[in-house]
Amino acid sequence: MLALHTADNHGVHTERGLRPDLKWTTLLSPPGDAGRYPIKSICIERNMKTLDLLRDQCQIQEYVWNRLDNYEPDWDWALGDADRKVSLIATGFSFEQNGWFSMVLDRRPRAQSDGQWQSLIGHNYLPMPHWNLDDDYELDVKHYDPKWKPPKNGFDDESAAELFGNTIRDALVHIRDQNGFAFNFLARNCAFFVEEHEGRFGWPEYKETRTAGRCRP
Repeated sequence: MLALHTADNHGVHTERGLRPDLKWTTLLSPPGDAGRYPIKSICIERNMKTLDLLRDQCQIQEYVWNRLDNYEPDWDWALGDADRKVSLIATGFSFEQNGWFSMVLDRRPRAQSDGQWQSLIGHNYLPMPHWNLDDDYELDVKHYDPKWKPPKNGFDDESAAELFGNTIRDALVHIRDQNGFAFNFLARNCAFFVEEHEGRFGWPEYKETRTAGRCRP
């Protein structure tokens, strides 16, 4: 079983940056109407989406490990011919409409990150419904890295894609560091990459796929 480092780091964000969970707001009388409207203090509490990225990493690592450990060459929903070794592991994700993580095995002779993995998502995905942000970027993030800092101006499409993409990347790198890709059906130069479904995140750089994204430690 793969070991994971634990961390306890919360960040509470809005589109305008960091704020406490509870905000006290004083309602004042409009100018010229002093005395007509009493001064009130109300407590406004907003429902925020909580993301436990340590838990999500565990889910992703378990899914990847189980898929590889139960690999069958005759699996129809992989790229390339069944008699070839897997030379590329394509992973992707989405946080819109339906949240999910996907892993597609690529056995083509010159496999590359050309987007073909997206044609097989429907048979190669792990539902992550809590990743569906639905344009709501007020997030309470429990991060696995105690040094992580939230965006100063709050989350948007790009920073949310980076948050999820880096979570997947670090989960896969951890598997590699534990020699978790030691399977005979993986080619010697097998590598992995991470892409967001709409293209807002991609790792590693294209030319570094076989080095930074290598499966061997």
